[in-house]
Amino acid sequence: MVDCTSDALNALETCYMMGGLTTEKDLVNLAYSFFEADIPYKAVKVLNKGIYTDKIIEPTAKNLKLLADAHRLAQNAKESLVEYEKAAAKSTDGELIIGLAQAYLANDKFKEASKWGREALKKGGIKRVDHANITVAQAEFELKNFDEAIKFFKEAGKDARSVKIANQWVSFSEREKARLKAIAQQ
Repeated sequence: MVDCTSDALNALETCYMMGGLTTEKDLVNLAYSFFEADIPYKAVKVLNKGIYTDKIIEPTAKNLKLLADAHRLAQNAKESLVEYEKAAAKSTDGELIIGLAQAYLANDKFKEASKWGREALKKGGIKRVDHANITVAQAEFELKNFDEAIKFFKEAGKDARSVKIANQWVSFSEREKARLKAIAQQ
């Protein structure tokens, strides 16, 4: 049995490599195809070249977010953060801003992660508000602001999809808070 999707992607990639894809729409569609095929590093290559080298793809907030997402999925945390920062500078979209917060969290920049996560929650328009709350909560946990972390974990737990993980984090945060308090009193 022949995998038509794989064959179509291979044909599209060959066309790209031979210089046959020359419009923004074609290049962005190719990048999305690589996403769907779970090949984010190829999406990164296409988008980087299209935006920064060939200047065919307009560096809009949407396209920069796509590049940031591709970097994130390809496990390029630092590059992802750079692109999220550029995209966020061009947008006030809550979904984009929460991506920036998550990129800060992945780069151990906890104050920035909390700040931008809160900003995204204020802006709204976030598909998974529970994930936004978990992002802020994890940043606050790392900053040892346990009461704030617990507050945001509890908020995340209001969504049935996150109740289990949120409750585990609340318990862990409470234990860690008590442990550090006991150490400080010795």
